Amino acid sequence: MKREKRSGGQRGPGPTTVAAQVVRRLQTPNAKSQIPNPKAFTLIELLVVIAVIALLMGILLPVLGRVRRQARALACQGNLRQWGLVLHAYAGAENGLIPHFNGSLGEWTTMWRAPTPNRQQYDDMFLCPAARRASEAGTTTGSTFRAWRYWASVDNVPAIGDGSYGQNAYAGNPPTEGDLAWCWRSVAMKGASDVPFMFDCAAPLFTPTSHAECEMDPPPQHEDVLYLNIRSHYVCMNRHRGGINVTFLNGSARKVGLKELWTLKWHRQYDTANRWTKAGGVQPEDWPEWMRKFKDY
Repeated sequence: MKREKRSGGQRGPGPTTVAAQVVRRLQTPNAKSQIPNPKAFTLIELLVVIAVIALLMGILLPVLGRVRRQARALACQGNLRQWGLVLHAYAGAENGLIPHFNGSLGEWTTMWRAPTPNRQQYDDMFLCPAARRASEAGTTTGSTFRAWRYWASVDNVPAIGDGSYGQNAYAGNPPTEGDLAWCWRSVAMKGASDVPFMFDCAAPLFTPTSHAECEMDPPPQHEDVLYLNIRSHYVCMNRHRGGINVTFLNGSARKVGLKELWTLKWHRQYDTANRWTKAGGVQPEDWPEWMRKFKDY
């Protein structure tokens, strides 16, 4: 007799059918099995990563450079503030009078760099972080990013002095009566915050004018080029992004714009409204081309 079909749904696949499906599935390669190492980068992905890194470096490097320059400028101001404290400590013991050096680089170097237990600290205070390396041997003047070098004698012992700062030759107590009308003798005076004492400089001593002149020399025509007949070159240098750092007779220190140098009260007869100031009628086109981008004063 023939068996009747059971009711209640279809019969599932038999053992032979299931085995065939398993065999077919094993024989059919999937997408992942065709990649030797599924975790490795493709060439396109690698190029994208390199491009992103290059973009980030292009953005970050200028920022890092700017941060480094700002850090150097702040450290430079810190050095000059220390010199302001040294000045006032000296003046406090001398009834407010400022030391005078008679234009002698040796005397200037000897006095400030006399052998002390803290000699290394004083040497570091002489150097702006942006101009620590001295110029080539045989030269005494520095430049924008080079220190000056001077051979001096300390207690009859030859010594080499390097520095990035210079002193205003008119800030001191002169020994001759004829200089009294020009020089600043004391820190206790009106307007001391406008009188430069020490600053970024390409020489240890800076004389902005002669007694026959009441304004500083014209600005140098080219950046970072030594002009032996233009004294303004020694301070008019782009060491700190459009300016130099200056400490004044009152002990304060700040950044001074390059064009602002002509407005400072360098000596008692100095004309702060001279031809290189806005008060004196200077025009933007009057400045050398490399200085025209800087702020006017």
